[in-house]
Amino acid sequence: MKVPNITVGDSSPLPDQASPRHVGRWAAVLIGAMLGCHPGAKPLGPALATPPIESIALRVPLPDREAQQLVRTILSQNGYQIHAENRTAGWMRTNLGGLWEDRYRYRQWHIVVTYAHDSANDGTMVVMRALEVSTSFAAGVLVNKSALETTTGFTRVFTVTDVTHGEAHQAWVQMERLAVAITDRGGEMLTDLLGRR
Repeated sequence: MKVPNITVGDSSPLPDQASPRHVGRWAAVLIGAMLGCHPGAKPLGPALATPPIESIALRVPLPDREAQQLVRTILSQNGYQIHAENRTAGWMRTNLGGLWEDRYRYRQWHIVVTYAHDSANDGTMVVMRALEVSTSFAAGVLVNKSALETTTGFTRVFTVTDVTHGEAHQAWVQMERLAVAITDRGGEMLTDLLGRR
């Protein structure tokens, strides 16, 4: 961006042996001119100064299989059913439900739990993520004879964070509750959630 002529007080050139006062004044003019190249620029607020939290990590002092069973039990006790899992790869997914925005767009939320052996300590690392899956149907979805007839849809997946708003925020809240339930059964919270409130 081209900066128009700037006149601030004395515009004489910098002397050969400039005093600290002159250097400071010229630095202030230069910084002010550089900042002026970005109209509307605002300082980062507290929400943007710290990156959002995208997952919750815990350490469970149990071997992998027992930690996996503990997570399954806690999900079940809180009313969640495992909809998909891969024990070899070390993950499980539960569906939190969804909603139709209109006949063309459907959103649903999931919690994905991954687990792996903690090589630094005896136990298992458990990481929880909340996802939003948004599907758009080009021709919409019609209900005929009590059956859904759908066309091919376009699906996008978003990570839900601690600063997400709207319906997706409930997915984060539910994931926090599950993480707290794991700590109640001996897990150690590794993600600082209290410092963000």
